[in-house]
Amino acid sequence: MVTTYELFFIASVIFFAGCVQGIIGFGFGMIAIALVSTILPIQDTVPFLAVFSALLNMSLAIQHRKNIRRIHVLPLIVGGLLGAPVGIFLFASIQPEVLLIGLGALLLFYAFNELFGLLQLRADVHRLWGYIAGFFGGILGAAYNTGGPPVVLYTSVKNWPKDIVVATLQIFFSSVSIIQIAGFASQGYFRTELLLLNAKTGVALALGILVAGRLYPHVNQAIFRRLTLFGIAALGFSLILRNAL
Repeated sequence: MVTTYELFFIASVIFFAGCVQGIIGFGFGMIAIALVSTILPIQDTVPFLAVFSALLNMSLAIQHRKNIRRIHVLPLIVGGLLGAPVGIFLFASIQPEVLLIGLGALLLFYAFNELFGLLQLRADVHRLWGYIAGFFGGILGAAYNTGGPPVVLYTSVKNWPKDIVVATLQIFFSSVSIIQIAGFASQGYFRTELLLLNAKTGVALALGILVAGRLYPHVNQAIFRRLTLFGIAALGFSLILRNAL
């Protein structure tokens, strides 16, 4: 299915993307899908990464379980569970380019606003926006493994402590992953060749989680917030460049 070089490249991407999400709480899907899809067709890339996304999200959720706050995660999860089935349907029927370009522009605006103080966005946004962010995150997460941007934007505006943000994101991602895996399995997307590729590159994800676990305690609040903002900007650039060219 892939050459030795391609296998090494995919494993390296999985390691790096897993490490990034382990440190800042998001980014695996966008980084991995942008790079792995240069080797595999998008129809194979999304199911292939869905397996790793589920494992990564659940692992990180367990690690950060002490920082889970029901009042924070409930709106996101409810929205995500409603959006995920829509995303599974869209995976095989609608092109995502226009939607993702618009989303990328929104992320760039928010990141530059926070970094350079263009406008002041309120931290006390209504919880209703949590349901909305979760819904669109569920759609994008289930369809294309890119559910982070709406939810990351919401949690960043809320300005919660680092540990609360990471725990909240992992619980949300895990919820969407469960629906995504079940939906893809029921529709036969997990071919034997893809599952074998998961098995061959799985150690890279494990190493990424371990490295991130070592680095995470040493990232303070200020550094974490800047990393999050730069991550949001990177997601925005990735969305625009990949879908506009």
